[in-house]
Amino acid sequence: MNLINPEEIISVIQTQGYLVMFLLMVLEGPTITYIAAFAASMGLFNVYLVFLLAILGNSIPDAIFFFIGKKSRVQRIEKYLNYFGFTKNKIESLEENLKKHTRKSIILTKLIPGFAIPGILLAGFMKVPFKKFFSTSLPFDIVAAILFTLAGFYSGIGIGTLLKYLELEKYILWALILAGIISYIIFKWIYSQFEKNKKLKFD
Repeated sequence: MNLINPEEIISVIQTQGYLVMFLLMVLEGPTITYIAAFAASMGLFNVYLVFLLAILGNSIPDAIFFFIGKKSRVQRIEKYLNYFGFTKNKIESLEENLKKHTRKSIILTKLIPGFAIPGILLAGFMKVPFKKFFSTSLPFDIVAAILFTLAGFYSGIGIGTLLKYLELEKYILWALILAGIISYIIFKWIYSQFEKNKKLKFD
């Protein structure tokens, strides 16, 4: 008895995948972008839509967190930041750098795992002009989307070509699943390394 039918899985992914993909990108942007682009190389998705959703999956939550911070009071914003492990000294340091180097600070907080949401909340709370915030954040999101989309897409092409050469095309779906698991483990490992050495330094 065949419990898992690859054709049925592909059908579900293709008919409902984009909404699910977007929601997952909000939570795990780089990992899901890589996996979705990998799948696009195999014809499961449109790679341009994957790229667009990767941008929206980052920029829309950024805007939401920015306005949450903007509408928050002191006690509430401190509660939010404490939830993410920010001490009073760290909050003061980030505030100081947001005042002196706004654009640089926004980019750095998005680069360092664990700092993105607190940094965006604080930027909103400190009334950084939304135009300045968004004009800094959006180009970063676009570049990140390009990098992870290209990485996933060309990885898929390479693996797909190899499987066809070995006459193992029927295992392409399993290659996609394996790629998803491996990429998730890699990105989680990178994240853990950042967490171990997490220090926010600004010039």
